[in-house]
Amino acid sequence: MVAKNGPKLQESPPDSSPEASPVAKGNVDINITTGRGGGVIDMGNGSSIGYGRDRLEAKKVTLSALAGAVERLLDRPVVDMTGIGGTYEFSLEYSWTRCAVW
Repeated sequence: MVAKNGPKLQESPPDSSPEASPVAKGNVDINITTGRGGGVIDMGNGSSIGYGRDRLEAKKVTLSALAGAVERLLDRPVVDMTGIGGTYEFSLEYSWTRCAVW
């Protein structure tokens, strides 16, 4: 959800092509590559989400696409309730807490 003081995200610069990116239109062909250190979700036209052990890098993504990527990462439901449109570029650092069930 959006914080009380509003979002502090910087919107991605507009594409040089007159047509909106597939992510903005909701039409996405996703290409996922993974390796030992993480992976990249490539959504075309410069839109991507790269993730590693403790960091997520997003380029030209909607907040709904980010919610979907975090949902896959956590294997838990994540819902975008921000109501914010547009595409953004940002980094997200996180830490994992492991717990054992006995």
